[in-house]
Amino acid sequence: MVSDGNSDLERGDPSGSGGGGAADPRRLLATIYVALAAGVVGIVLVFLLIGPAAGQTVDRSIFRWIWLAAAVVCTLGAGAVRTRAGAVSPDARSVVPAAVVAWSLAEAQALLAGIGYFLTGDLPILTVGLLLFVFLMARHRPAVFLARP
Repeated sequence: MVSDGNSDLERGDPSGSGGGGAADPRRLLATIYVALAAGVVGIVLVFLLIGPAAGQTVDRSIFRWIWLAAAVVCTLGAGAVRTRAGAVSPDARSVVPAAVVAWSLAEAQALLAGIGYFLTGDLPILTVGLLLFVFLMARHRPAVFLARP
């Protein structure tokens, strides 16, 4: 059998996918970005539809302090990860792990705010957590990670 050098295996794509979609960092980052955002929206909608489960049995003020500490750590962590991502490598694929970590930190505080609402019925914590999530996701969008200084 004569090879023309164009098969997936000969080009180094053992998956045989034909498109090299996993190697395209723009597409990969956009997919992960949308999936994380959709996950937060989905869980918040479920919590809003079900409503607070525990009512007043969990102290709101304690949970607010817990969430605030987590929100500060997540916000600062996402910024630090993004700052370091640009200095890692000129290869655009090298920023994918940093982007996932930054977005996961944004998601973590939002999910904690959702859990806080679910346990305490504290709608302001949910609102602030979602606003912070939107801010962090807008600030750390895929194009920012792919931009080279």
